[in-house]
Amino acid sequence: MAIAATSLLHFYHDVVRDGQYVWAVRDMHQQYGPVVRIRPDAIHVNDPHAIDAVFGTVGSRRNKAKGTLNGYMAYGSVLGTEAHDLHRRRRAALSPFFSKQSVRKLEGSLQKIMRKVVQRLYERAEHQPIVNLNVLYASMTSDIVTEYALGESWGYLDMPDLNERAYRVIAASCGGFHFSTFVPCMGTVLRRLPRWIMVKLLDISFFENMVRNVSARLEVIRGSIREKSQSSAGEEAADNIFYKMITSDQLPEAEKATKRLIDEARIVIAAGTDTTAQALKGITYELLANPAILGRLKRELEILPLTDGELPRVADLEELPYLSAVIEEGLRLYSGFSYRQERVSPDEDTVINTSWDGKAASYVIPAGTSVSMTAPILHRDEDLYGPNPDTFDPERYINKPHLSKYLITFSRGPRQCVGINLAYAEMYLALSSIFRRFDAYDGSGLQTVPTMELYETTRDDVKMVRDRVAPFVKTGSLGVRVKLRLPGTE
Repeated sequence: MAIAATSLLHFYHDVVRDGQYVWAVRDMHQQYGPVVRIRPDAIHVNDPHAIDAVFGTVGSRRNKAKGTLNGYMAYGSVLGTEAHDLHRRRRAALSPFFSKQSVRKLEGSLQKIMRKVVQRLYERAEHQPIVNLNVLYASMTSDIVTEYALGESWGYLDMPDLNERAYRVIAASCGGFHFSTFVPCMGTVLRRLPRWIMVKLLDISFFENMVRNVSARLEVIRGSIREKSQSSAGEEAADNIFYKMITSDQLPEAEKATKRLIDEARIVIAAGTDTTAQALKGITYELLANPAILGRLKRELEILPLTDGELPRVADLEELPYLSAVIEEGLRLYSGFSYRQERVSPDEDTVINTSWDGKAASYVIPAGTSVSMTAPILHRDEDLYGPNPDTFDPERYINKPHLSKYLITFSRGPRQCVGINLAYAEMYLALSSIFRRFDAYDGSGLQTVPTMELYETTRDDVKMVRDRVAPFVKTGSLGVRVKLRLPGTE
């Protein structure tokens, strides 16, 4: 294949055609089998049973492919770290804050945010009934992660428009990801352009403010450490991830430099905002588009008591099988990360044992070669998920609970997303908080609870059509919008 000699096809589909290589790779697999070459230096695998071989297991060493890291332009972050050993040190300092035990300690803060989300929905139902769920969920997850990471929420849920501008600017910024993977100096070139040119290319004021806000919070944190103050400001600054990272004995001083921590904060905030919000808006669309699924979910949620002051614990919600199945199916279809997840085994060959056309096949991929899998492709494997893999059907996970082990929404192996436990907690709490109170509008005029109805929203508003590191839907989509009604109103 010509791909063995050039990356031009990759460039054409991702840069010129704007994020279309994911579908070209899918077509390659349909024609050539589960293991294909997608660039001269890269192999792509589409076999759910090869997940551990690609991503590694406990004790495996896996580097990141350089091209992907160029797209992030955040080399100081855990996500943007190339070498396995440096990644392990950085991850070791960050991951304790996202363990199940740490997330459980956050439940009070999470429930406070969920009550605010429900309050905003009631307020909008009364005064401005059309709500964009893309923006609502992104505001919710952003407020959670900024408060936990920096000790101070950015308060998007408190803004009248839920800071829709921030959502739009961040989405627009994803458009340059693919070009940056091919032109690694892109970030440096942009930063050296006169500001008036930059403003014409991108609304950079949001990102400038973001960096300033992060820098200011880091300075507050460092100041509280220097003073060892017992004041309320010092206590507030101490109750967050970056305070604990800066005071950690696991990180050398060079790893605590402000520039690196800004990279880390940028990725923690971006990843902590978008992945969960993508899944939640997709799940909410599916629940409102499928009243039978929502009805079953609501009957299960009614098992748990509903009080004004307190929400169910995450541990109790995790025991609800249908809610869990709804979340898993949502993560399968609405992964927040749509780009190839590339890994490089630096020490040993990667062996892929698979089958093609009914025959066993084995591939030995030399050490040092980029090997990848892609969630939107792998999560639609018909051998695993049946003949209708694009259909939202939580029954898959009721009938076959083992399917959960084939999800790569949060990646797998030693580089699995550190925020996975926080993301699950957010989804359990958000879906139960909203749909314990709201029902789908049925037009009968007899409903006694607040209702939601999809507003000028179709499947095209959730169906991925291009990959810009995050999944993007049709051009011109205004997002998943709902009309809210209080009982007795139309």
